[in-house]
Order: sequence, then structure tokens, then C-alpha cells
Amino acid sequence: MKTSTYTRFRRLAHSLAHSAALVLAAALLATACTDPADPADGSPASTDALSFGASLLAPGNSGKHTADTRTRATAPVTKDAFTKGDRIAVSIDNQVKPYVYGTDRRFTATATDNSFYWTPGQQRQDGVIAWYPYSDELPSLSSPLNISRQDTDDAFAAADFLFAGPATLTRNPSSALTFSHRTALLRLNIKADGKTVVPTQGFDVTGVDVKGTPVDATINPTDGTLTGTGNTAVIHTHRCAATPDGYTATYEAQIIPHTIPSGGTSLTIHTTNPDKRYNGIILSGSYEAGHIHTYNITLGNDRVSITPTDEDLSWNDGDIRPGLPPTGYDLTVSTAQELKDFADAVNNGSTIGTSFVEARSARVLQTADIDLTGIDDWTPIGNYVSPSNNYFKGSYNGNGYTISNLKIKSGEWFRGLFGLVIGESSSTPAVLTGIHLRNADIEVSHNSDISCGAIAGRVSNAVITFCSAQGEIKTDMNQQRRADNHSGGIIGDNNGGTISYCRADVKVAASSDTNDTGRECNAGGIAGRNDGTILACEASGSEVSAKAYGAKARAGGIAGTTYGSSYIASCASGVGKIIAKADRQEANAGGVVGYKSGVLYSSYARGDATAESAISTNMGAIVGDNSSGDTDLCIGTGAGGQGTSNLPPSPGSILYDADATDKEIYNLMKTKDFTKEISTTTYDATRFPAYGIEVTKVTFSSKGAWSYDPASGKIRIRGLPSVPLP
Repeated sequence: MKTSTYTRFRRLAHSLAHSAALVLAAALLATACTDPADPADGSPASTDALSFGASLLAPGNSGKHTADTRTRATAPVTKDAFTKGDRIAVSIDNQVKPYVYGTDRRFTATATDNSFYWTPGQQRQDGVIAWYPYSDELPSLSSPLNISRQDTDDAFAAADFLFAGPATLTRNPSSALTFSHRTALLRLNIKADGKTVVPTQGFDVTGVDVKGTPVDATINPTDGTLTGTGNTAVIHTHRCAATPDGYTATYEAQIIPHTIPSGGTSLTIHTTNPDKRYNGIILSGSYEAGHIHTYNITLGNDRVSITPTDEDLSWNDGDIRPGLPPTGYDLTVSTAQELKDFADAVNNGSTIGTSFVEARSARVLQTADIDLTGIDDWTPIGNYVSPSNNYFKGSYNGNGYTISNLKIKSGEWFRGLFGLVIGESSSTPAVLTGIHLRNADIEVSHNSDISCGAIAGRVSNAVITFCSAQGEIKTDMNQQRRADNHSGGIIGDNNGGTISYCRADVKVAASSDTNDTGRECNAGGIAGRNDGTILACEASGSEVSAKAYGAKARAGGIAGTTYGSSYIASCASGVGKIIAKADRQEANAGGVVGYKSGVLYSSYARGDATAESAISTNMGAIVGDNSSGDTDLCIGTGAGGQGTSNLPPSPGSILYDADATDKEIYNLMKTKDFTKEISTTTYDATRFPAYGIEVTKVTFSSKGAWSYDPASGKIRIRGLPSVPLP
């Protein structure tokens, strides 16, 4: 329409230029006369009032959305998108007049004496703007558009700000204005999960409050763009008459276009039977003018699941990749400062964003690689400092991205990217998943207990999956009193957690100086001390060492020490040297475990284990001291073989073979199957970025953990993170 109008105007201008009799009429083309005057040149009567048709573009401006004629916010692209009696404001030359939509499908002035008129000879009018709903002037700072109340049909319609122009109207043929939606439409389909929240006969959603978005806006008269004023009061949403199959209710709200800030868009969902409020948050993305943004929401007792479904939804660069929506997260982090701010919030016992969620309980999603260069002494996330004791108990999803150049040079107790991590219970664990540290540099010397790992210092009631770390850890407990040192490539002290599908290439050097001979100095490629479960993990690197003066020294390619309730299966150690040294107590060094009193199945090691002590030395290519618990289907290729360990070879079960090939190791691992029910995440480690933090119970199979590639002749652990180590 714009092209043809412009063409007609060019032809008209050319004709006028060749007719001196029409010079005066040509001069009048640029003005609209508001006072009738008698015609003097045979042109149409000067009492010819300006009127026009109108069309309304559907949200999205693409035709992708199904037309919904219940409201203007979902009207199709037709000229009858407006209904009789709809009142708009029309502005020409800074004058504003009310126009109303009639049965003739045209807008005319509400009164004949308050109309714009065509002047004699005039055929076009430039610079026309119009808006809905009617107001004497465009929304401004002094009188902004307010959309906070949308819980009635009329209020919802009035919040749908429509704008047309600047446009050109032609007199003959008569033209129309094209309106478009300047708000975005947020649509929420809501249901109960049917498990933790079981719908009763009277179950219903009675309202949804939206907070964290602007509710006041001004408008730019040149293009109709709405700009929020900063007021983020509650929006009371509108209930739709129709709801998709399988959902209890659908609520909608007009939204001022904006990029969702770090605090997200907060949702409070009110229900009856049970009478309860559920809180959720939309964390990232943008609300675009003229677009519908649809979310499917499932209510559960422990969480609210929010899933975007709209094809037109545009996510910001750096946010989660297409097909991986940030469902159920409270916070996203993408920079060193954002990660530090999150750490500070946890350690200070603060809430985050506008959601008022405790930081230490938050569900956090990393959305970009993060470089910590410039932070010379990182303060771990989660502490044990009285009286706050703000340990982390939430979920952190690294999402397959890396965190590089972590440096820790001081501190006590729990050291690592995370310090102390404790879940609510075994059924509601804390989660660390998809975290990948590169060039970690941790060197801690202190006069108290130390639990240090690249990912976390100490974990309890926690699930750690699909993580990796590369770098160096050096710890020194230097107090002549009762204190331990537990240092590991992934976790320092695994106190009842489950570590699965993790890799570490970390040089670990732990030392201890104490006058208490009952203390321990433990170093492991994955965990220093393991009183939990380690499954399908791989350790490499040059060295793992434990050196103690007064305490027990224990070093292992996977774990320094394991306890009676612990479980290790389907793990591989390629650590080159495993070293344990002690002066007044025992020294234990093993290719897989230094001191073992738990279960060890289906694992192998290729490193050389050595131990030195004036009291007692135990070293072997598989374990140093096999104190108690089952050990089966293990092989050590280290030069020392059984060494001084008490784990003798057994055909088809315990093997020492310095020349063993990967295929021979694989064949041994496939002869038996050990199964164990474990907690893990619904995480696809083969995707990049990987995704998921939902904890589920699965049956782990030791046979299923192994694969062999004939082409390369290499044995592999299935499901290890695809993010390559340097």
C-alpha cells in the first residue's frame, strides 16, 4: 500500500507541475483544514470530513499465531479487527481529535464539528498518527500509560496499546491506517503436576500476579515505541475464556517491551483446593512488541516448571541455546562479576533478584564461558563461618561452559569454586552439574582443617555430575593440633554425596603437620576422602601426593581414603605418580585408592604408586591397604604390581599386568555386572552445551559404563563430559 500511494503521489505532483492553474491547489496539499470553506475551483466540497479504514496486524506480524478474536491483542490481520464503538485518538499537525469505529468499517470523528477536513483540492495528508486507547495526548512522563490492572476484560483491552503512523492518508481512493501492537503479550498455560499436586474436583487457578516488568510507559511519537518508566509494580493478569487441552487455566498480560533483567519476571500463581500460592520466575529473554510469548507452567510442591513454547521468542546472545530453555532457574550468570555477586549473596545469606529466593537455595544456570582473571583470591561459594553457616544447598548448572583461571590463595576449612555444599536430604540433594574448570590454581596454607577440591571443598547430600577440572591444587595444614587435610581433583571431602561422570586432570599435593597421630592427610585424583559414591569417573595428570608429619598419609588415583559405606565403580586412573609419605604414621598409596574400607568394583589404574614411612607402608597398583569391603574386577598396570598391598591377584577378578592393553581391560570389565541405584541428573553430556539439573533415580550398570573403540584401540567411560581437557 505504501508503494502504490507513493507512486500515485509522484504522478499527481508531475501533473500539477505542468498546470499553472493548479499552483494554488498544489500549495494546499501540505495542510489539513479544520474549518469548512466554500469550494472555489470545482473540487469536492470542503465539508468533506476526513475518515479512513483501518487494519490491525496480529501479534508477531508473521501469521504464525492462531487468530483469537476474543481481544484486540489476538486479532487477525483484517479490517474488522476493530469493533463498533472502538475509540481512538488521531493526531495531525499536533492537534488530537477522537475518532470512533463504525458499522461501515471506517473511523470517523465522534462529532462533525470536531473532525479533520479535506481542504479544497487536497488529495493526501502526511504525518498522521493514531493510537488506542484514546487519550488527549500521547503517554508521557507526566501522564504515562499504566497497565498494572488487567484482570477484567475492559482493563485488559485498554492495556493493549495500538499505534499507527506516521502515515499518509489519500482522499481518492480512500486509504487506511495500519495499526500494530506496541505491547508484548505474555500468555501462561497452567496445570498441576498430578503427582505432588493432585488436582481435586475443586482445583482451580484463581489468579496470576506478574512482577519485575515495567507497568508504566511513555511513547515515542515518531515510531510508537513504548519505554518503561522503571515502575515495576504488580500486574494483575487477565483470565482467558479458552484454555488448551490438559491445562487448568490460561492467563494473559500485556507487557511493556524490554529485555528481562537479571532478576527475571516473577510469577505468583494463586490456587484453590489447595489454597496455596506458587512462585516461579522467567529468567531470561526479551519481550518484543507485537509478539506473543507463551509459557507452559506445571505446579509441583517442590518447584514450578516454566517452559517457553513460542516460536517468536527471541533469547539474548549468551543465554541458553535454542531448544534448551532455562526452565525453573532462579538466576543466570554469564560474567565473572555475576558469579562473584552470586557467591557473595550465598555467603552473606542474601536473596537474589526480585524473586526473593535465598541465594544458597537458588537454582543457577551458567550461560557463557567465564574468565576469573583479575580475581586473585576467590572466595568459595558456601561457607561454614559462624554464626551464618551459609553453605550452598541449591543447584548450579554450568551448562557445558568453562570457568577459567580460578585462583585461591588463602582461607580455611572448605576451598574450591564451591566451599561447603549440603543438600536438604538424600531425597532433596544439592546439585553441581556441567561445571568445567580450566587452569585452576589453588594454593592454601592454614592452621586448621582443610577440605579442598577444584569443584568443591566438601559435599554432603549432594549430586555432582558431568563436571571436569584441570589445573593444580597445593594444600598445607600446618597446625600442631587435631586437624585433617582432604584434597581432591574434583571434591576434597565427599561426605555422603554421589560423584558420577566426572573427569579431572589436576596435580594434587596435600601436606599436613600435626601432633595428633589419629589425623589424616588424604589426596585423590577425584576425591581426597570418600564416604559416598564415585561412579564412572576418570582421573589423569602427572601426580597425586600426600605428605604427612604426624598424621596418616594416603594417596590414590581416584580417592586417597574410602570408608565402609563408600562405593567406587567403573573408574579409571591415568595419574602418572601416586605418592604417600609419613614419618610417625602409616603411608598408603594405591593406583585407585590409597586406603580402602568400602566397595571397589570394575576399575583400573595405570600409574605407579609408592609409599614411604618409618612405621608402615602399603602400596599397590590397585590399592594401598585393602582394609575391608568387597573388591572385584579391578586391574592395575603400574610397575609395582601388588607391591606391599594386601590385595592379591585372582584370576578373572584381580589382575596385575603392566602390559595390559585397553582391549584386555575392556574384556575384563565386561565379564561381570555390578548394579547400584544412584541419584543422578537428566543430563546429556554429548550435547554442547550440555543441559539439565533434574535429579532422578537410575540403576547404574558397571558393564554399561564401558565402551571400546576398535579403530583407536581405546577403552572409554560412556557419558563423560564432551568438553575437552587441554
